[in-house]
Amino acid sequence: MEIQVQFNELLGLNPDLYWRNGTVLNQQINKLLAMNTTELVKVCNARTQFYQCLGTSYYACMNLFNILDTSDPDFTNAFDYTRTYIGLEFMCNAGFEGEFDPSLLVEVVTQWTCLYSVQTTKGYTDCMNKFTYNVAPANFCNLVDQTGQCLSAAYMSSCADKGAAWYGCENFRFTFDQTCWGLRCNVPQN
Repeated sequence: MEIQVQFNELLGLNPDLYWRNGTVLNQQINKLLAMNTTELVKVCNARTQFYQCLGTSYYACMNLFNILDTSDPDFTNAFDYTRTYIGLEFMCNAGFEGEFDPSLLVEVVTQWTCLYSVQTTKGYTDCMNKFTYNVAPANFCNLVDQTGQCLSAAYMSSCADKGAAWYGCENFRFTFDQTCWGLRCNVPQN
């Protein structure tokens, strides 16, 4: 809990926020990310310190199923908490530097205005709502895959960039990388 407090304080957030307030924490971090690339870098630096402080326990702490294996589990807050940190992990590392194909290089800082604004589009909202309202244990990984492809199309439509399409899918898929093995984001070829 102390490490969470340090992270929150680095970003000027309420120090009492933790996984049980995952939705509020996600919203507060998104407000910072919406400001500008300076805040993006600030959030990424705080996430790096958070990761380093947790050390080898980071992935256990960010595991959705570990968080839900508590008394009085709350799926929405747990999901928003883990997707916030795992999303930041992707965004501040692989997404920040670009992806595997240099011809499709996505630098988050360079395209930040478009990448961030996609979250306000109907296409993005439709993808996320379909996931949120239809997810169940029996269809979980299939729905993760479908949502990733849906987000790829939403990012491609908004940013008209193959790298942005990859980023949209991969940023979502990466959140479930330890749960849904073998899923991949395919970049449109047109």
